[in-house]
Amino acid sequence: MESITIGIILTGLSLVLAGYLFRQYKFGKKVPEWPHTDAVIESVRIWGSRRGTEPSWSIAITFTFLVDDKVHTGHRLYAGPAVASPGREIVFGLEQKYKDKEPIRVSYNPSDPSYAVLYTGENPMLGLYSVGTGIFLLLGICLIIN
Repeated sequence: MESITIGIILTGLSLVLAGYLFRQYKFGKKVPEWPHTDAVIESVRIWGSRRGTEPSWSIAITFTFLVDDKVHTGHRLYAGPAVASPGREIVFGLEQKYKDKEPIRVSYNPSDPSYAVLYTGENPMLGLYSVGTGIFLLLGICLIIN
């Protein structure tokens, strides 16, 4: 009986997460149509933490931009979920590419200009999160069946 309850909970949470990821995927598909504007890099910050045997690297890029005479601050690389620990090569490559006070172009959501992204491509984390969600969904179904 207890495994059925855990299975139902895992399946339910997986379905909720799958719905969220699908909405984020559809949202991300609209990004290439968004208008672009000039922006300025305010800061590029990297940090590492040790989880297990390998360090995990992250980056935060903050930029400001002007839309309809209002200054906005952005920090998103892609639309959707945050890109967590993309890897050392990517993090240090981005640090080399983006410098403080450097001009760049960003895409912003016309419905909410405060939401802007550096990249209009597909968020690389959606695939990883989707695989993880699928695994938990299968585990939940297996617990219900057994």
